[in-house]
Amino acid sequence: MDRVYTDKDGIVFRVFSSMYIDWGLEITSPNGEELYCSPSSLCSMVYGHKVNPKRDFVDWEDAEQAFEEGDSDAFIPWEVSDWKACLKSESDELLDAYTVMCSVCEKTINPSSSALVGTEFFCAGCNHQ
Repeated sequence: MDRVYTDKDGIVFRVFSSMYIDWGLEITSPNGEELYCSPSSLCSMVYGHKVNPKRDFVDWEDAEQAFEEGDSDAFIPWEVSDWKACLKSESDELLDAYTVMCSVCEKTINPSSSALVGTEFFCAGCNHQ
């Protein structure tokens, strides 16, 4: 299943299933550089399923109550279009949460592989001395 969205700047967001309960998330720059990757980033209680449209639930809470009472068909898995819509609507927030910007060139970078001086991050190409 192709759970991938590419934003207007060419940054790729990919959701993947892992050995964890939650969903994994990988964010890659337009040149293929890994900006973020973790097998447990998106909570499975929030992402990956929706209320079954073939059922007559009033709202999410109504479906949740039915599920807790044993109705295994109250929710269905997201389709590829649901994943893409979610990633599109949350891409800016995901970038803010999991990446940083270089203090000099303002390039989006991986916080774990960048230089941190005080409270500022620097990419490999910028002088931080």
